[in-house]
Amino acid sequence: MTEKEQWKLSVLKGLWFPILTTCTNLVMDRSSHLQKEALDTFFSILDCAVSHFSADLWREVLSQVFLPLLEDINLALVTSYKLL
Repeated sequence: MTEKEQWKLSVLKGLWFPILTTCTNLVMDRSSHLQKEALDTFFSILDCAVSHFSADLWREVLSQVFLPLLEDINLALVTSYKLL
């Protein structure tokens, strides 16, 4: 990756990651209405961004935003199941 590509990736991460991580944090909120809205917003953003994100940015989004979200959801489900 060239220096210019690294710089662009850094700028895009700086713009998109706060938005995406805020959505993922809201997905874990106790309010089911807020969870649904946050998840809908998260996937709408990804759907709109699909053509604008480079492969490198997608790798970053998947590894640093999406996979941790799935891990958090899994942990919440496992914890809920153990409490039953």
